[in-house]
Formats: sequence, structure tokens, C-alpha cells
Amino acid sequence: MLFLIALAIALCVAFFGGSQLKKHPSVFYAAAAVITVTVIVISRSMTDGDLDINNKFINDYVINIFAKGALAGAFWCVVMWAGALPNGSRAIKKLMPIRGELSIMAGVISMAHVITYAFNYLRDLFKGRTGFDSTALTIIFNFAAITMLLIMIPLTVMSFKKIRKKMDPKRWKQIQRAAYPFYAFLYIHIIVLYAPKSRNGFDGYFESILVYTAVFGGYAAFRIRKYILKKRPDANKNVSAVICAVITLLLTGAAALIFRDRSGGEPEMGKVRERKTPAAVTTASTASESTTAASSQTTTAAASTEEASETTETSTAEASSESTTEASSEPETEENSDTSETTEAVKTTAPAETAAAPPETTAPPQTEPAPALKYKNGTYSASAYGYDGEVTVTITIENDKITSISASSDESDTDYFNMAKNPVINEILEAQDTYVHSVSGATYSSEAIMVAVETAMASALN
Repeated sequence: MLFLIALAIALCVAFFGGSQLKKHPSVFYAAAAVITVTVIVISRSMTDGDLDINNKFINDYVINIFAKGALAGAFWCVVMWAGALPNGSRAIKKLMPIRGELSIMAGVISMAHVITYAFNYLRDLFKGRTGFDSTALTIIFNFAAITMLLIMIPLTVMSFKKIRKKMDPKRWKQIQRAAYPFYAFLYIHIIVLYAPKSRNGFDGYFESILVYTAVFGGYAAFRIRKYILKKRPDANKNVSAVICAVITLLLTGAAALIFRDRSGGEPEMGKVRERKTPAAVTTASTASESTTAASSQTTTAAASTEEASETTETSTAEASSESTTEASSEPETEENSDTSETTEAVKTTAPAETAAAPPETTAPPQTEPAPALKYKNGTYSASAYGYDGEVTVTITIENDKITSISASSDESDTDYFNMAKNPVINEILEAQDTYVHSVSGATYSSEAIMVAVETAMASALN
């Protein structure tokens, strides 16, 4: 677990390097500043795609221990507990002389986390992308982060000896009490960030919440105990210590009940993405409508031609009938008296023959052409922006059906992407549609997968 590793490092620096930290604090400050700047530059380069580090150990335990604030939080916890330990104990004798130096170290290292995540968060915040499904959580998270920063900077600056000596001791001590709300907001900041992941079954986050609750809850209990013992020196120290330990266990147990995995092994599905017709599909539809309109015009023209033909045939038949009638009505002569009966027969049968319908001809049956495919067979790739990085998908289309989808992410925190990946892909394959449910708690990664698949399909249109 990252925080436990960071806590072990902070304790080693405090207990084994405390004397050197006291003698040469500027060396430690400079080293912390160099590491902080390096981590910021590397993290920004990775976010912008200029640098790609595929080594998981380096990413998780070298860069992220600074970038995610684990080491800074561990140093703050050491500083915090130095004020809660019993007076006269060996631990407090070791930590109290270097508490100010440890505070400065914690403040410098904290900037690696603050600056690294501030750029991405502010950019996404202006785009309406908060990273939380709840407005209340967004407000709490932002308020805690801003308040901590406003408290941390002046407290860190006043921890330098030169500045501290110029201040009134009572005034300095009063200002330093602002550290108490700082610790409280630090815990709230962590819980708000980790709680959705813990409830959705992300590996390690439930355990992290329990550790943080034990550390911060235990500090609160023992710090109150120290205050009570100062006011009542006759109180039983052992009994009060046992009570504080029980309170710490109860707080940790309560956190376990509240933030346990509630996903049941399956991510919770949220709303369906709003349907928006892609430009490529719109173009194809327009072309289809144009083709239909042209076909309709052709049919109309053919019908007009048939009507003109029928009119011509009818006029010809009527003219022939009138001509025959006029010829038959001329006065008979002796020369044609012998053929009068024949003429009458012709007069009788001619109209019948003229009106007779032409023999019907049966058109040979035409075989309907096979319907054209909407999409070209093949493999197509496309990308879409997720929470803070690109999500790339590759789809395979065969006979207008998506047969396979693979996806990868360049986001800084792939936990959300991993939670959304399989459920969203499986639903797209089942529905053969990109407008499916998003995974609650991983909305941006879910929608990025859908949009990327939609874009890939549009590029495959015939």
C-alpha cells in the first residue's frame, strides 16, 4: 500500500536522519525542492504525451508516491502525531526538536501533488468535468483542498527559524493552532476522493481508508487525551490510553461499515449517454434522402411518359374508327353492290378489332439485388478524451456487426477506466449501439469509450 510505504519512509527520515536534518536543514529542503520540480515536469510530460514510462514500479512507487501526495501526507502525519504523543516519551524527545523542519519538508513535497493535479483539475473544472457524480462531493472536495492550501502555505513559511524568531511567541503559537483544521480537512479530502473507489471495489482503496481512519482518528483521540491530562494531571494515564485505543478501533470499524465494497462484484450502471447523430451518419442519411428524391423524380417522369403513350394510342384508335365510318356511309353503286355485305361485315368487325386489348406479356421475374452493407468490413481505431487523457479503441466490423472491441487509456489514473472498460464494451457488443449505460463513478471514461467506438464506426461507413 502506497501510504504505508510513504509512512515508513517518513519515519525513517525522522528517526534515523533527524540529527542531520537538524544540522543541515537547507540540504534536505533543496533535495525536496529538486525532487518536487522533477516530479512536476515528468508528470506534466506524461499527461501531454511527450513522455511515456511503462515501468509500473517507477510509476507507482517513485513518481506517484510524490504526485499523489502519499509521501507529503505521511510527513504531515509524523508532524501531527508529534503533538499527540505523551510528554517525556522517547518518541516525542526525538520528534519535537525537528518538528518545524519536518513541517517544511512536508510543505515542499506537498507542492508536487498540488501543482501536478491542479493543472488537470482546473482545466477539467472549467469544462464542467468535476470527477464526481455528486455536486455535494464536488463542493466538499474543492472547499477542503482550497482551505488546506491557504493554511499550509503560511504555516510552512512561519516554520523557518528566521521568520519564527521575528514573531511574537504567543502570536506564533496561536497561528500554529490552525494546523488542527488543516489535519481535519486533509482527512476529509482523502475520504471524499477514496470513498467512491472503495465502494466500487477498487483494489486497495478500502484498506487505505481504514489506515487513514486509524491514523487520523487515533491522533484526534490521543490529542484530546493529552489536553485532558494537561488540565487534570491526576487522571489515570493507562486507563485513558486504553480508552483512546478503543475509540480508534471503533472509528476504524465504523469506516469499514460505511465505506465497504457495495458493488457486489459488478459496477453500478448509470444513465445512458444522450444520443447525438454523428456528422458522418448525417451525411450518409442526407445522401440516401437525395437518392430517394432522384428515384421519385425518375418514377414520376416514367409515369408521365406512359400517360402520353396511352393518350396517343387512344387518339389513333378514334381516328381510325371515324375514317371507317365515313367510308361506309357513302351511297352504294352497282359496281360495289355485290360487295355490300362484305363492307357491312367490315364495318361491324373493325371497331371490335380496334378495341381489342393487346396480348398481355408476362415480364420475367427479376432477382432483387443483395442489400448493400452500411459499414465496410475491417478493423478501425479512434480516440476520445476521457477524464484527463485519451481513450483509444479498436473495433472489428463484419457484415454490419461489431464483432470485437479493445480499448486502452492514457489517463493518469486508470482505475476509473478499468472499472468502466468491460461493462461498457460488453453492453455495446450486445446492443450493437454506442448509446449504452455509463458506469457510476467512471462516467468520463465510460463516455470516452462510447464516443471512440462511435467515431470508429463513422469512419467505416460505406
